[in-house]
Amino acid sequence: MAHTTGKGRTVRMPWSDLAEGRNFLNKLWNMSRFVLMNLGDERPTLPRRIATLEDRYILSRLSGTIETVTKHLEEYNFHLAAEALYDFTWHDVCDWYVEMVKPRLASGDAEARGVLCHVLRETVKLLHPFIPFVTEEIWQVLGGDPPSISIATFPTPRSEWRDDEAEAQMALVRNVVLGVRSLRAEHNVPANAKTHPITRLDDPSYLPVLEQNRDFLCGSTGSETWQFIQSPVTIDIPEGAGRFIFVGGEDIVPLAEHIDVEAEKARLREELEEAIRELAKVEAKLVNEQFLARAPEDVVAKERGKEDEFRQKRDRLESSLASLGA
Repeated sequence: MAHTTGKGRTVRMPWSDLAEGRNFLNKLWNMSRFVLMNLGDERPTLPRRIATLEDRYILSRLSGTIETVTKHLEEYNFHLAAEALYDFTWHDVCDWYVEMVKPRLASGDAEARGVLCHVLRETVKLLHPFIPFVTEEIWQVLGGDPPSISIATFPTPRSEWRDDEAEAQMALVRNVVLGVRSLRAEHNVPANAKTHPITRLDDPSYLPVLEQNRDFLCGSTGSETWQFIQSPVTIDIPEGAGRFIFVGGEDIVPLAEHIDVEAEKARLREELEEAIRELAKVEAKLVNEQFLARAPEDVVAKERGKEDEFRQKRDRLESSLASLGA
């Protein structure tokens, strides 16, 4: 409800928002169970020295989120505070940090356990004003002082944790992973197929970051090998390779051994033609003055949303075809 509420607007509560909230609570609950399972009876404190990229990154993002959430709460922008917490908890903590530290947890890394325990405690404190029953239950299992999260001190940002370099390096890791995942999904590469991506970077100083995280990159994208090169080094790109351009570089994924390239091109062309037809229909409606004058506001808004959707789909399909050399 907080996520949906904005100052000066009537609150509408569609079922989809309730489902989104439920999914978020499930995500938080499962993440907490995972952390507690790895901690056992131990409740480690934050290590004095933070050196690993993912640890530096999550503490930097935690401090930034505390600052953002505090500002929005003080200004009564509850929807913006909820949005910042949703993004931090779901994406930064669950999707990236937890996944990156799993090998370290399995090997008994004390620093990883300490950071993870601290991040969980601070995250449930931040979330407590919004979902007090769930956060109190997690707090009771975590144990320690104070006996209830409702009387715990609200988190404060720590300027010494802010680390622009770590956030920039993690942004690159995320872009590289998402690029390969996107190419696999767009071209229907089988889930069990092992790919061999090539990543070309404009800035050579970031190459060591990718080298140090090679195992994570491969494991999170279903890849067997990964080659990192610096622009403008030229390589022979095999026919039928998918290409994904991101800020600062590009991913190249040979696909010919996993898909029928010509059949894939035909499928994408067919989808592109359909998207162009649907986009033309919507655009014709939105330039029709009679439609705009007579249709209810929500109907017009829905059509504008469809226009954006079909335009994005068209652009994505054109990019996919171009990456295959069509």
